[in-house]
Amino acid sequence: MLLFSFIACMSSGSIPIGGGEIETTSTLPATTQTNTIETTTVTTVPTETGTTVTSTTTTTSTFFQDVQISVHPEISAILLVSWEQDEASEASWIEYSFNDTNLDSTPVKVRAEGTHEQALFGIPTETEVSVQLFQETGGVLSSSPMLTATTGSLPNALRRAFVNVLEPTGLSPERFMLGTMSAGTSSSGYGGPCWVFIMNREGEFVWFWEVPDSRLSMFAQVAASGDHIVFDGTTYYVWDSDVEPQIWRATLDLSYFDATEIEEFGFSMDEIEGGNILYNDYTGDHRLIEMDPDGNKREIFNCEDLYSDSICTLNGVVYNSATDTIFWSMYSSDTVIEVERSTGSIVKQFGQLSGGWDFDPPNSVVDYQHYPTTAPNGNIVASTHTVGESNTQRASEWRVDTATETLVEVWRYDGSPYYAEYGGEAYRLANDNTLIGFGTDGAVQEVTLGKEVVWDVNFDGGPLMGHFSLVDDLYALNGER
Repeated sequence: MLLFSFIACMSSGSIPIGGGEIETTSTLPATTQTNTIETTTVTTVPTETGTTVTSTTTTTSTFFQDVQISVHPEISAILLVSWEQDEASEASWIEYSFNDTNLDSTPVKVRAEGTHEQALFGIPTETEVSVQLFQETGGVLSSSPMLTATTGSLPNALRRAFVNVLEPTGLSPERFMLGTMSAGTSSSGYGGPCWVFIMNREGEFVWFWEVPDSRLSMFAQVAASGDHIVFDGTTYYVWDSDVEPQIWRATLDLSYFDATEIEEFGFSMDEIEGGNILYNDYTGDHRLIEMDPDGNKREIFNCEDLYSDSICTLNGVVYNSATDTIFWSMYSSDTVIEVERSTGSIVKQFGQLSGGWDFDPPNSVVDYQHYPTTAPNGNIVASTHTVGESNTQRASEWRVDTATETLVEVWRYDGSPYYAEYGGEAYRLANDNTLIGFGTDGAVQEVTLGKEVVWDVNFDGGPLMGHFSLVDDLYALNGER
């Protein structure tokens, strides 16, 4: 079920962003076309002898009128196509191509008489695009003339990506990656400005949004409903007393944009089915909070009921839908607690704190771990340092042996040239590859079970990178599926 209502996105004026308004103007002139269209109808009629007679009728109409193509006022990689039609269409869509080989199409829609606008997604910046409108009504297909337009420039502050390895036959099939970066120059990496972005496998940015007021964003993700994105704007590590932390929801064209202020929001968040948000509260004890879409909150777990403040400091709240549990990852004590969502009870504890589960072999124990997850096969996967080894980051997979309370390492990848002093992640994809982020080293890899690197990307200057999600259908993220 949709969690929001769509608002028509205008090509000029103002868009509500984060509780305020940003004046918008298109930086490139619109491409305008009032066109006459040739419509072809093919009729096949059987004869008495069993042969057929085919007649073709071509008619002239002006179905698409005043077609205009402009650059989105806030996101220069998006083209907005608008037009008038003086009658309804049973099926309407737009086909577009660029760079000779990329052909894409918008979702097919029933459209009423009147004015319409459609955003085009998945296009890199500064790219010329060929655009053609189609509609079919009563078995008659109409199309506009071929039009061309060019996307805008990439913002200078967004760090460029360099693809070092791209092996299409071994990749997970998703064409794009949603992620975040802190593109500032502070020594900690947390200073901002932060960007939420989507890039293609070739390292070209096709969507981006700058997080306002130096807030830090590390956990952008596809909403549980699948029809928009959710991303965080924390002041943790930024400590700006003039702004409050927020969690945002948006469609890619920004026609839907919602900001929820959460005064006590700490560092990490995850969204679950139904639109509830799980996050850590840092204003008092280290508490795990669940907030529903109406803003109602409940405490699931208080870490300081078990441990001191210094032990409970965390870097990740990660939900597991298969077991309805949450991993509470404490980097300061090199330990992870798995919490039952419904009761707040501790399911398991593993890491370097005493009293937890064992690791087999012992040197597979987590150390400054990030983003522990449960793989589709029920095993646990995490990004971690290795005890006794300097400048080594690895991704490990452990089989969960409940009878002996042991995590048995069954897979390890530690052959990367990248090293995250902090930050980073590793999680298993549907095709059994592992996506690995390298935090402070500003890189991401996709690795097969055979430890072959099939995708390797690093970002200019090594900015701090947050959570990554592979996505394929950008129109779904705009509520159009």
